[in-house]
Amino acid sequence: MTKVTFTLGGLLSARSVTSDTIVELSQKYNNVWAITADTGSSLKQFKKEFPERYIDVGVAEQNGAGIAAG
Repeated sequence: MTKVTFTLGGLLSARSVTSDTIVELSQKYNNVWAITADTGSSLKQFKKEFPERYIDVGVAEQNGAGIAAG
């Protein structure tokens, strides 16, 4: 298991911790992708660093699940 780091202090949102964690893991592993259903505003850093691994399916969550399943 990979240890993910973030600094405690102040208020952390679930979205910011998730975003930071996905970016950190993606820097180590090239098989990490982000598939979002029109909620990608919290994944801006991931999209900037890994645009080829970012998919926004819009308001079609079922399509996102299908893409993730292969």
